[in-house]
Amino acid sequence: MTTDSLTNPLTSSQIIQSDLLTAQNWTSTWLMPLNNKKCVVFRLGKDNPNIPYTLDNHVLQPVNQIKDLGVLLDNNLSFSEHVNLVVKKANTVKYLIQKAFVSPTEELSKTLLVSYIRPILEYASVIWSPSLIGNKELLEKVQRRYLKTVQTLKDKPYDVRLSLLKLPSLEKRRIINDLVCTYNILTHQFGIDLSNIFELSAASHLRGHSMKLHHQKYKTRWRQNFLSNRVFNVWNSLDSDLIESSSTASFKNKLYNHQTDL
Repeated sequence: MTTDSLTNPLTSSQIIQSDLLTAQNWTSTWLMPLNNKKCVVFRLGKDNPNIPYTLDNHVLQPVNQIKDLGVLLDNNLSFSEHVNLVVKKANTVKYLIQKAFVSPTEELSKTLLVSYIRPILEYASVIWSPSLIGNKELLEKVQRRYLKTVQTLKDKPYDVRLSLLKLPSLEKRRIINDLVCTYNILTHQFGIDLSNIFELSAASHLRGHSMKLHHQKYKTRWRQNFLSNRVFNVWNSLDSDLIESSSTASFKNKLYNHQTDL
């Protein structure tokens, strides 16, 4: 457990410490005491005051990275360590596939990629979608090298291989995943209200679709790569026909049909 496992956005150290005490009392009451040796503090921000927190009179140790629901977060929010981790996992699966299938057909190669390799590289990408060019290239290299092992495609350029197999690049798929998530948030598909992540443009009625976003100001690289800023230009450029889709499935299908315009 981390202190941030409580998903408390407040920065007041007194409130956080009070919440830790509440959690401690609740778990003790229900005979599920927390193992304070496994509880840590994960801090963000260069101006973080580094205030110590305690749980059951035990000072929680600070850490530079944590894994939450399969996503490795570092205190720089670069997600470089997470990218390295998923690339390593995907390459391991790629190696096993190559050992198991000596000369698969194009169709089988595509199926194996989509079923076993790509999900590793895309899990929760809306959270960690890379901003660094080096990280983007590391991810794309996995798919590029895998498709090069297909005998009928090995001498063709990467973009030609993608075209012949009707596959988008991983970067384009991350853009589409961002757009689908944005659509789901703004149309309240998640069952909880997350609309405060975005700010709708007051001038959206003048031209374009009715759900255009207002560009949010940022002072840090972290905020610059946050979903609301990352998706801003592409989302606002979408046609009304896409935005007015009747369902998430319809919106996603239309996006893939228009992917060359993204």
